[in-house]
Amino acid sequence: MADNAILHDWQTTPSKETWHGPIPLGGSALQLAVAKNADGRLEIFYVGANNYLFHNWQTAPNADTWFGETRFGTDSAKQIAVASNANGSLAIFYVGTDNNLYRNSQTAPNGNWGGEVHFAGDSAKQIAVGRNANGCLEIFYVGTNNGLYHNRQTAANSDTWSGETRFGGDSARQIAVGQNADGRLEIFYVGTNHDLYHNWQTTPNGATWAGETRFGTDSAQQVAVGQNGDGRIELFYVGTNSVLYHNWQTTPNGNWAGETVFPGASAKRVAVSRNTNNCLEIFYVGANNSLYHNWQLNPGGAWAGETNFNQQASYVQAGSNANGRLEIFYFFGVVLDIAGSGGLVDPSGDVFEVPNEGVTDDPDNPEEPFDPDEPPEDDPDDPDDPEEPEEPEEPEEPGDGDGFGAEDSTVPKLPVTQKEPVKNPAPSKPKP
Repeated sequence: MADNAILHDWQTTPSKETWHGPIPLGGSALQLAVAKNADGRLEIFYVGANNYLFHNWQTAPNADTWFGETRFGTDSAKQIAVASNANGSLAIFYVGTDNNLYRNSQTAPNGNWGGEVHFAGDSAKQIAVGRNANGCLEIFYVGTNNGLYHNRQTAANSDTWSGETRFGGDSARQIAVGQNADGRLEIFYVGTNHDLYHNWQTTPNGATWAGETRFGTDSAQQVAVGQNGDGRIELFYVGTNSVLYHNWQTTPNGNWAGETVFPGASAKRVAVSRNTNNCLEIFYVGANNSLYHNWQLNPGGAWAGETNFNQQASYVQAGSNANGRLEIFYFFGVVLDIAGSGGLVDPSGDVFEVPNEGVTDDPDNPEEPFDPDEPPEDDPDDPDDPEEPEEPEEPEEPGDGDGFGAEDSTVPKLPVTQKEPVKNPAPSKPKP
C-alpha cells in the first residue's frame, strides 16, 4: 500500500552487501533527512504526512531499537535538511508551511532542542546545508522566487548568522552541497531550465565564489553529492530522460571526468553514502518505483551493477551507523515536489496541491492529518463532486482531474496498486 509509512533496512556487516530486510519504523513521511549524533546514534527528521515536523532516534549507537516518533512542538514544515555543528550538536533547517525559513539546534551534543527560530525575512522552496572548514555551517536555498541564496554562521556553533546573500542572478529548482578535499564548499544545482550547474568557494571558508558554471550540456531533475575516500567529489543525478548518471573529479579539488551513464538504470531520485572500505554506494527509486542500490567494487573504481531490494519506494535517504554499517530509510507514497510545483506527487506522477487546511497547531487534534489511504469526503457544495449531482437527469460536470473537490481539505486516495517489482526499465527517450 502507498501509505507513506517509514521503513528502514541496514547492512548486517560493514561494507558487506547482506541486508537485514525491511522493518517498519513507525510514522509516515513526505520527506526526510538523516544524521548521526555525536555519540554515534542515528537520528531521522521528517515532514509527517500531516506536515508536522517529527524526529526519531536510535536508543543506542548501532541499535535496532528506536525511541519512537516525537513531534517538534507545533512546528510544521515542507522540507528539511540537517547537519552537525563543529561541537557535534545537530542542527535542522527547514521550510515552513508558510514558506518561511526556520532552524532548531540541540543545546548540547546528544541533548535537547532549543526550539524553532525564524530566519527573519528569508523564504524558500528547498534548502541544503554544508559545513565550512572552520566549522561554520552554511545553508544554501532556493527562494520562493527561484533565486539562489546562502547564509552562514558568524562563528562555529553560533546561533548568529551573517544574513541572506543572493548568488547573483542565479536561479534553481533543486540544490545539493559537497566539500572539496581542501575544505572548500561546492554547490550543485538544477537550474530552472533543468541545466546542471556548480559553483565553488575560491578559498576554504571564503565569501568569494567562482561563479555559476554549467556542466557541458548536462541536464537533470535531481542531484545528490558524495565524496570518494581520496577526497574527490562525485555527483549523481537523474537526467531529464530519467536515466541515472554520475560525474566525478579526476583529482581531488580538480577537473571533472564528464557525464557517464549507469547502463540500464533509470530513476526518479537518488541518494548516496560511503562504506567503511571507502566505496561509495548509491540508493535510488527506479522509474518503476522499485528500490535499487549499486556500489563501487573498489574505492573510486568500477561499479557492481544495479541490484533490486525487491521493495517499492518513492523516497530514500541513507546514513551510516557508528560501526560503519549503512542504513537506509524510505517510504512509498506521495512525496513533496520540492523542485517543481511544490505540491504532492504520487508514485504514478500525478500532482496534487498541498492542503493548507491539513496543518494545525493543535497536536491533540487527530482529525486533520493527511492519510494517503483515506478517500476524500464528499463535498455537498462542490459542483464538480461526482457523488453529489443534485438533479440526476442533468449530466455531471467533469471534475478538475485531481480526484477531489476544489474545497476539499483532504488529499485523495492514491490510485496505486502494489505489484511485484520488475527490472528497472531503461528509458528509450534520448536525453536532450
